[in-house]
Amino acid sequence: MQGLKQIQAVFTSLRAGIAYRWEPLADLLTFSPRNAFSESWMQQLQKKQGIGTACLTAAQRLVLHTDDVRLLERFAADAGKLGHQEQLEAIDLLLQQLDENLKTARQEAQNRSRVQLAMAVCLGGVVSLLLI
Repeated sequence: MQGLKQIQAVFTSLRAGIAYRWEPLADLLTFSPRNAFSESWMQQLQKKQGIGTACLTAAQRLVLHTDDVRLLERFAADAGKLGHQEQLEAIDLLLQQLDENLKTARQEAQNRSRVQLAMAVCLGGVVSLLLI
């Protein structure tokens, strides 16, 4: 879930930069929030990788669900090739889908914590019965 939050923060910043600054993605990335994803993405760009390939390489360093990687693959396929409005639309779609995936991840984390709590209570009960 932390990786999704990092990606979401970077793309939110990129979207604002595209909307108001009209600069290429690679230049806007320098103004994005500093986190493991953005740092890795910038390092890959310095190695002369394309913007899309660099994005995917940076994402591979995070622990992501397969669906999240597919979202980034769709974005990366057209990154740097789209016009201004199309880039905004692509990032809007990516952010919307990331938000849905974050909600799902939060729900799964809550469910896991409930299961862990129930298991702890049950095991505590079993141990106390054994001690009696």
